[in-house]
Amino acid sequence: MSQRLVSFERERILHIVKSLKTQLLTSLGLTIIGGGLLIPVISRKIVRPLRYIEKTTHRIAEGDFTPIVVYDTHDETQRVVEGFNRMISELEKRQDQLLQAKKLSSLGTLTSGIAHQLNNPLNNISTSCQILLEEFDKVDAELSHRMLNNIEHEVHRARDIVRGLLEFSRIKEFCLAPTVLLQVVERAVKLISSHVPPGVEIVLDVPRDLSLNLDAQRIQQVFLNLIENAVHAIEAPGQIRIKARADLAQKQVLVVVEDTGKGIPEGELGRIFDPFFTTREVGAGTGLGLSIVFGIVQKHHGSITVESRESEGTRFTMRFPIETEC
Repeated sequence: MSQRLVSFERERILHIVKSLKTQLLTSLGLTIIGGGLLIPVISRKIVRPLRYIEKTTHRIAEGDFTPIVVYDTHDETQRVVEGFNRMISELEKRQDQLLQAKKLSSLGTLTSGIAHQLNNPLNNISTSCQILLEEFDKVDAELSHRMLNNIEHEVHRARDIVRGLLEFSRIKEFCLAPTVLLQVVERAVKLISSHVPPGVEIVLDVPRDLSLNLDAQRIQQVFLNLIENAVHAIEAPGQIRIKARADLAQKQVLVVVEDTGKGIPEGELGRIFDPFFTTREVGAGTGLGLSIVFGIVQKHHGSITVESRESEGTRFTMRFPIETEC
């Protein structure tokens, strides 16, 4: 009787163990199948958007503020992407404000030079007027005509100086338009020319027929910043050369700004485009100039690289696509 009872209990226990094994294996199988089915869902809903956001952060770091496409998923991912787009919009506004602040800083630097440039035509106008007033009764018609022509020429010269300054300072929305590159370079050189010390020569080698889709005002800021940096790096005598050429095979335009200055230490080359990084003495620069240059070039779908050797000089090379729509 006792043996039957033991045998019965043993069989019952074995049956329970077998049942538990079956349930465990079934549960494990269902979990694996469920996990396999959930992987694509998790990838689509969470992993893929996070990777997309990661790529976007890299684009933002390179100056591209294109918003992320928002899909109507009605979940946390959609809200994260919408919040990220708001952040992108704010960053773009801050970059524009930073550009304008740098522009106003440049205006402060240029003002004394502009005053000097205006002083010359005003002096010439004053001299011509004094001659006409003093010799009014006995001056001949030919001399009067020559003096008046000189006054008109100097008025136009002063007007162009003021117009260039106003054009530079005006706030405009970013927009690309067909622009003759040489004209932008010449305007930048004219604005900063009074701050170029004697013995420093600016040489232009830009084809007159080279035209690109550019935001002229912002590209002018690029050249102003690069020339200003070159001027601070050169101990006269020296040279700043600006040259450009079209590379039709690569469908791009190469623009080079190089100087014969003191160069940049190799250990600092990787940081020169970082905001607030400067190689000048404390208080002598904001460290924003090259950061702004980098952002403007990137906004034109271009790129900028730098090469430098200490005591030999520095070369900035910009590449712009030939065809870029506004």
